[in-house]
Amino acid sequence: MIALALRTPDDADQIHLEARFGAVLEQHFRALRERIPAVIECEGVLPVTFWLHERDVLAGGLLPHYSDALRLGLERELCRPRFPALEMLVNLNGRLWESALHLARDLAQSITLAAAECAEHHLRPADDLPPSLDELRHALRIGPLSDARALRCAAHQSARALSTGALLAARALPQSDDLVSVNQPVRLCIY
Repeated sequence: MIALALRTPDDADQIHLEARFGAVLEQHFRALRERIPAVIECEGVLPVTFWLHERDVLAGGLLPHYSDALRLGLERELCRPRFPALEMLVNLNGRLWESALHLARDLAQSITLAAAECAEHHLRPADDLPPSLDELRHALRIGPLSDARALRCAAHQSARALSTGALLAARALPQSDDLVSVNQPVRLCIY
């Protein structure tokens, strides 16, 4: 609630990005909360390949949203008054793709690692009692795969991607006024 109160009403793009990130994360979290106990019930253990697959699936689902957020951050930075117009072709396609992939993999890695640690913790037998899948489901639902965490991650990651896009734009533009005239138009090449 606090984060929404601090935003300006004209920041609809960021709110839209947060909603898109949130939808992907909530959907994946709900699916994981069901898959983890089901795999444990069938196989008795969660193989490492399960976590690698889940990490890659989540990163793939997040990648288009990170790309859009990076582009938006880049466009916002180029429209700021301190870069009124520069005549140059700014081609950041490769950097945008690499940055989006890095951000998506980073978040997917942290989420799957937290879920794996939670599952491992709850599957350890305590006091010679067998692990309870109901306790695991509950722990995942309120812990690393909670809907509240999905919303927090969505807000943080959309802001992170917008900032990264702005940083890419700032780094791509020359810092010296000797190199370009500030009254020439900019051409942005992003596919």
